[in-house]
Amino acid sequence: MRRLLQGVLTGFIALIAISASAEDRLTSITASGDETYGRLATELQVLGKGALNQLRGYQAAEDPIIATDVNAAITAAANAGADSLMSINVAESGRRDVLVTVEMYSVSTGAPFYRMEKEYRIKSERGLLAQLEYDLPNQMKQDFKQQGRIVSLDSNIAFFDLGEAAGVEVGQTYRVFRQGKEIKGEGGVSFGYLDEEAGIIEVTDVSAVYSIAEIKLGRVSIRQGDWVTLKEIDRSLYNGVVISKLDEQIAINLGSNVGVSQGAQFAVYKDIKDINEEESFREEVGRIQVTEVFEDFSTGKVAPSNHFSLAKAMISEGDRVEEVSAEGIYVVTLGQLNTSILTGAQQIWVLGGEFEALSNGGLKYRARGGYGSGKLYGSAGVSSGLNNSETFHYGLDIVYLSGTGANLFLQVDVPTPLDEYATFSLETGYMVGVEESFDGLNILLNVRAGF
Repeated sequence: MRRLLQGVLTGFIALIAISASAEDRLTSITASGDETYGRLATELQVLGKGALNQLRGYQAAEDPIIATDVNAAITAAANAGADSLMSINVAESGRRDVLVTVEMYSVSTGAPFYRMEKEYRIKSERGLLAQLEYDLPNQMKQDFKQQGRIVSLDSNIAFFDLGEAAGVEVGQTYRVFRQGKEIKGEGGVSFGYLDEEAGIIEVTDVSAVYSIAEIKLGRVSIRQGDWVTLKEIDRSLYNGVVISKLDEQIAINLGSNVGVSQGAQFAVYKDIKDINEEESFREEVGRIQVTEVFEDFSTGKVAPSNHFSLAKAMISEGDRVEEVSAEGIYVVTLGQLNTSILTGAQQIWVLGGEFEALSNGGLKYRARGGYGSGKLYGSAGVSSGLNNSETFHYGLDIVYLSGTGANLFLQVDVPTPLDEYATFSLETGYMVGVEESFDGLNILLNVRAGF
């Protein structure tokens, strides 16, 4: 059962801080617990200070105050010149559960104006404090509309749940992040979490309750549900350049600290003619597919294309790079396989999927399953661009079709007006080792949809 606040605990009320600016509300902090968690009051007060000082418009106050209840704390906060009081309480709510309650009161009226209540299942007190250190500022910034969440994604556009009412303005840049790796000590004791950078977005349109932003970095890594927080960012941090080149290996000056992730693609531009000091006419000369990411730089390869040799020759150090949509990393296919076309074709309908190996640009893994001519069909294999082409591919499948065999194939992507939505491909292969009536030359016509 939940236990109520009992008596005066050591460190029950602590008033922290620093002198506040004119627009900040100086806030006192009180931390307490029940019989089990009362001894954590000092740690809770420190966590409250950290959370409050991340909240725009609020500043923690300084000298310690001891009081027996919230009303006494409000009076003490008023005498110290504070505008508001923040109260944190931790109490048992079950055998392995605790309830954390955070409230904020107006000192002038004594009325509460904010309340957060959250239940935690804990393994240790250290684990609870670590979780609170991460959760408390994030939750408060969300509740005070100073931090939002990505609610939808559309190609290079992100929608998040902060708008004019939260002070969002066109042209502002926001950092996108999520809870990352847990830091664990000996015995599995948690010491909190690291933020995982997902990208940078720039606001292009604002409504009353939501905003639309262009994804400047993180088109591969940003996900629905990620947090966004206002961060004034030097544009040079996401207007990257090529910093090194060795044959088809390329390094750029953008890394995980701005949300670059494995599999991201960057267009490489050369300036053709200056317009003014900041802008110029430019031409895309090739693309880079990132295969390895470090904190402040990334490495990759010249992406496969029908002009691969030209792109490799033209890309040089100092060229500007800009992230573009990395389409086709995952592909769903639907097609008709015609086997043994020289001796009596048999038709099999095939559904499959492909994904690109992000650490080895150009190599794709594929799997298919189907049914036809009274037989089940299954295959798994790999393919790669022929001489780094984006149109011609070759590969090998291991096939089951009334027996286990192999199929060596050549694939050609056929351009159509519908390429924005789906593409077509024609595969010619030679199958051996399966049932004799299916062996030999085969043709597979596919409809392909990438995402």
